Amino acid sequence: TINSLFYNIRTRKIEDWTGRGLNDLLEYRRIVTPVDAHETFHDDPLRVLRAIRFCVRLDFALDDNIREAAMSKRVHHSLHVKVSRERVGKELEGMLSGKGARPGRALDLIAELHLAGSVFCFPGSFPGDNDFAEGGPVTGKILDVQYHGCCGRDGLEAVELAAKHRAMGWEESSKLLALLPRVMEGHVDEREKIIQERKNRSEDYVRLKVPSPADMRLVHLCSFILPFHNLTFPDAKGRETTGELACLVFFDWCKNF
Repeated sequence: TINSLFYNIRTRKIEDWTGRGLNDLLEYRRIVTPVDAHETFHDDPLRVLRAIRFCVRLDFALDDNIREAAMSKRVHHSLHVKVSRERVGKELEGMLSGKGARPGRALDLIAELHLAGSVFCFPGSFPGDNDFAEGGPVTGKILDVQYHGCCGRDGLEAVELAAKHRAMGWEESSKLLALLPRVMEGHVDEREKIIQERKNRSEDYVRLKVPSPADMRLVHLCSFILPFHNLTFPDAKGRETTGELACLVFFDWCKNF
């Protein structure tokens, strides 16, 4: 509704086409769709990610209808089959970087709305998913539980079992995001303490590194996918792709922060 506000340059007045945009913007500070959220998200699933981006950047609330629609399996499936990975990645990048970005809040909201599996897709996420059929199944463990991956060639039961295993991982991802601010604060406090001790002894010291926006985006992303770092996936050429890089980046960042 806030995108349905227009400024008439002839009358010099704001036109509120939905009749509620100004209230949603100034009074309620919430993101609301002009029509039913289920239908508008099904028509253009990228809108659900755009709603999250506005919510996070403007520090607004999401309307209950948006939350309900965002958590529906129909919208999840539409986002997976209708929108290219490139467009999803661009919208995700808009949440995690730039002015007003809050990567922790954005990723937490994605997990809260059960959208993580559609944003960070696994091969065989949905029945009939053949996007990666020329490769191989995802194998390994999620939280020490053997993951039974598939490539869309298996039946509904196998796909649902894999989804339950992934849901365990995304739940752990949310916990890691909640823990991250305390980890970061602890590193800052410890680094400042060491610097002060060295200054008191007139020793050389390294100035406290201020993390860049790119650092913040990366550390939040890495901590978010950390529960999946033991999984591997062979591509069409037989080369194995692994999530261990996320683990290495995360701990290297902590060490040098």
